[in-house]
Amino acid sequence: MKQHILILGVLLAVLLLGIAAHPVTADNDGYPAQIEDGTGENVTIEEPPEEIVVTDYATAQIMWELGAEDLVVGMPVGDPSSYLDGYDEREDVLDDEGDTFMLKEEAIVELDPDLIIGGNVNKDGTENLRDDLGLDIPIFVLESQGSIDGIMDEIEMIGTVIDKNEKASQTTVEMESWISSIDEATASHEHPDVLYRMEGGFSAGSATFTHELIESAGANNIFSDNELWGDVNDELIVDENPEWIVVPDDATIPEGDPYEKTTAYQEGQILEINSNYINQEGPKVVDAVISMAMAFHSDALDTGEIVEPPEQDTEASDEEDDSPIPLNPVVPVIGLLLGLSLLVFRNKTS
Repeated sequence: MKQHILILGVLLAVLLLGIAAHPVTADNDGYPAQIEDGTGENVTIEEPPEEIVVTDYATAQIMWELGAEDLVVGMPVGDPSSYLDGYDEREDVLDDEGDTFMLKEEAIVELDPDLIIGGNVNKDGTENLRDDLGLDIPIFVLESQGSIDGIMDEIEMIGTVIDKNEKASQTTVEMESWISSIDEATASHEHPDVLYRMEGGFSAGSATFTHELIESAGANNIFSDNELWGDVNDELIVDENPEWIVVPDDATIPEGDPYEKTTAYQEGQILEINSNYINQEGPKVVDAVISMAMAFHSDALDTGEIVEPPEQDTEASDEEDDSPIPLNPVVPVIGLLLGLSLLVFRNKTS
């Protein structure tokens, strides 16, 4: 019964935080607009863009989440974008031969987009478009983010650029609500030591957003003494003896020493996470946090009562909301959750 009350409390907290965290803003109607990008460059956008090229996978994820996929005419097309509906109908702007992040400049020129957005892991390539092409096209460059707050800021920034302020605000409200509620629900529980290992033996340091995802799920990153990304240290694994090993699902599960001597291996506590969610700087990072929290803290989060939110609909809505100040969608549900809480209390006391 205590677990049921905890779960209802978490859900109610999610909704209440969603109301208080941010106001829902109307979409931008002030064009032309001058907006500062992640590099400090002032980018002038004359009118709402209708054809956009994105230069990295994370930005593509954000565009789909904001219901703006119909605006995307070019993007990286590959396994890291294959979960996005219709991804293969766009022009691939990455050079499949050679450097993974090399852009096909000629293909971008032929698309003649209204706007180019991108950066993160492909920041240098996106910045170079300004110098190499000399096009009269606004290019909005994004910095790689080292925190969840930075990712949310980036989502809202893109929402402003593409005239999707309202949807961007709703997205970040939901993200912040989940993160805060999971933090509160797991605060009083022991935080397990976790090893996150990518293909090639790399792990995340304390200045990476991946580190913050692990910590937000109620765990300790054993490589937090590193600042950025670094090689997995076998001696440290032996000393720290992680209770969980987390790997992206496109990586090989590590075998042999020292992994098989860890508590994680001996107790079968190896968790595979969708690599597109945990590695891309977009709204899906929250799904990764939820999956980890449910694994690390099954005692606090009863998986029969609280489950990962359903996949976000990645198909753009054909209907536009004409309401000038839309009602936050969490409001109508509060009465239902309060009623459920009272029902649990009544059952407990009867």
